Amino acid sequence: MSEKSPVDLNLLAGEQVTSGRALLTVFSVLLTATLACCVGLSPAVRAAFPGSPGLIAVQRSLDSGNTSAIWVLDWQTGEARRLTHRGYSRSPDFSPDGRWIAFVSDLPRGRLNIWAIRPNGKGLRRLTKGRGELAAESPSFSTNGRWVAFSAESRSGRRQIERVAFGGGHRRVLVPQRGKVSAFSPSYSPDGRRLAWVQWRESRRVVPHIYIGRPDGRGGRRVTTGTEPKFSPDGRSIVFLRESRCGENRLRSEIDTMSLDTGQLRHVKSVCGTELGSPTYSPDGGWITYTVYSDESSKIAFSPVSRIVSQIAPSAGFGAIGDAAPSWQPIP
Repeated sequence: MSEKSPVDLNLLAGEQVTSGRALLTVFSVLLTATLACCVGLSPAVRAAFPGSPGLIAVQRSLDSGNTSAIWVLDWQTGEARRLTHRGYSRSPDFSPDGRWIAFVSDLPRGRLNIWAIRPNGKGLRRLTKGRGELAAESPSFSTNGRWVAFSAESRSGRRQIERVAFGGGHRRVLVPQRGKVSAFSPSYSPDGRRLAWVQWRESRRVVPHIYIGRPDGRGGRRVTTGTEPKFSPDGRSIVFLRESRCGENRLRSEIDTMSLDTGQLRHVKSVCGTELGSPTYSPDGGWITYTVYSDESSKIAFSPVSRIVSQIAPSAGFGAIGDAAPSWQPIP
């Protein structure tokens, strides 16, 4: 049985649809042709820019950044549908069957909890009951859709990885907080046999490390440094984010992929003075989608996996200023 929410569902759920179909079609065709000509994309990738069927869930900043809502964007039609209308909602994650979106909301009473909603804006349900303002973050569906892993605040105030049944109920700790070490950003592999997460130790120089272990959080081994890991659709690689100094009081954001078979690294995007975030693979594995932050705003960007080329989709065609944290609907 699903957990009943004490909050009126109308506070969060709703619908708003806009369309940019004509501009989107022209932009998509021209951009696909240009990339195919100039960077030599394979026919499989050219046939699906940047993925099919093309629903992407995002968090969209509203009211000059004072609030944020969950939207779904349709790459093929150009439609954008707003799913949440109250509170501060962010960090969407599609279920493996594409029928649900888990996300974080600060309702009720300003506490961060994990919620879920259908892509049509219906079926809203609350999955967790938070214990504080930083109760839950970074939801990630398990491969079978039965569980949602997330980063939770422990009693010490540091972070640990927990999971909750999709129907709501008892929470189980997967990667406990130990001493000064926090764990966050969980991500399940497509075959359900592995879980990736990030750990760091509080110190004068914090270095985040990516770990991969069993889905129950055991047997974790450190594979590289970085944050926000996501598995490729075939489970053989991860994409992740790194940061380093690139000048006085400036940071370099870098998106890399790493083969889990060979350990080989590949640079996808690197910028100095501009923050990147939320890298993830498209359902066909041919593209990396990520967020570009600048001037207190954000945009969704795409880079083909095979070449270091970035194309930021204009607001007139796909997405809008303020979009961030993209999550693709899986291909059925």
